[in-house]
Amino acid sequence: KTLQIITSEAHQDVRDITQRIVESGTVGIIALHCPPELRSFAVRHRVPLVELRNRPKQGKRPAACKYVISDIRAAAFMLGNHLLERGHRDIYLAGDMLGETYEYRFRILKEFLEKNGCKVRHLPQKYPLTHYRSYEEIGAELAQEMLRDGLPATAGVFFNTSRAVGAMRYLRQNGVRIPEDFSIAGFDRPVSSGFPEPVITATCHDHEIEFT
Repeated sequence: KTLQIITSEAHQDVRDITQRIVESGTVGIIALHCPPELRSFAVRHRVPLVELRNRPKQGKRPAACKYVISDIRAAAFMLGNHLLERGHRDIYLAGDMLGETYEYRFRILKEFLEKNGCKVRHLPQKYPLTHYRSYEEIGAELAQEMLRDGLPATAGVFFNTSRAVGAMRYLRQNGVRIPEDFSIAGFDRPVSSGFPEPVITATCHDHEIEFT
């Protein structure tokens, strides 16, 4: 039996996903940012589906689907308070997806920080995930952009901890002391155990399983 785990940018074409599901005889799907077409396919063919979401789905939820909801808002407040307590008032939010708008977790954090008198600098990654070899490569590219700007902020919150690791390595290689000159945080569970660098600040999301 096969269990498919599908991330947000693993496939650009839902027809490709469903074809793979049929060919492999999949008996279950775990999906992050599940497209409506995939959800409909799962319901129609009675394939059990679990969606990992940052927010509850609006409207009627199919009875065949289950949801794991991350408490992103609580994580954002925890991370924001941590930065404020350490005196940071000029902060990058770096490495979310393409576009001018903030991703959900960064929108919450931006609103919280600005209400508390902070300057927030938005620095999205340049290209889709498929362009990069790793999250760390994204982080290094973001750190390079920060240095080109003169590193005006005192801290950076990265979309995940792997991006933060890549940024920290790049900055340290270029003479920036962490955390003396610049503080780095990742917006997910820390993955840096075993690395020689200083421990990275990260939020740990509590999860709530929501059944229909």
